[in-house]
Amino acid sequence: METLFPGLAAMHNFHPLAVHFPIALLVLAFVFQAIVVLGKRDTLQGFASGLLYLGALAALPTALTGLLAEARVEKSANLTPTMGAALEFHSTVMYIVTGLAVALAVLAFWKRTRMTRGMAAVLLAGLLVLAILLGAGADRGGQLVYQYGIGGQEDDRRGASPSRSLSTVRRQDHGSVGLRITQMAHSRAHRRSCEQ
Repeated sequence: METLFPGLAAMHNFHPLAVHFPIALLVLAFVFQAIVVLGKRDTLQGFASGLLYLGALAALPTALTGLLAEARVEKSANLTPTMGAALEFHSTVMYIVTGLAVALAVLAFWKRTRMTRGMAAVLLAGLLVLAILLGAGADRGGQLVYQYGIGGQEDDRRGASPSRSLSTVRRQDHGSVGLRITQMAHSRAHRRSCEQ
């Protein structure tokens, strides 16, 4: 497994693997619902609803893996107040997104045989709110990983604060992304050679 999928073998939580599916499906549900309502393409309602069903379904295990990842991060990392606030915002907003996606999917399923233009517009409004919240929550998730380094194996191996190692890197490269990536790659290569 490690040879064929080294990234998957190194993964200690499956939340990053799951997040892309509900994001893509729910955003596409919004796009197609907009086409149904604004483009007056009623024949696409079933497709838009199907994307919504799949997105809501995919959001459930994603929320579960997020809950497990959050518990692990809170246990293994020394979070600063800023990191804790970002984590709290991300998890709260994404639980709201999951609940809203499920509620909209239930509504779409309930009205599937008698979908009126007004109900299609209600779904579009709900999906617009969902898309905005989804974007805000996903942004904080990205911030947690890419700015604060939360959720990586560093936390599990050393129990160290991700802010310490990242602040050192930031001081060394003065914000240069290319240099930061190079330093992180060298650091990982060094750790691997020390482990062997």
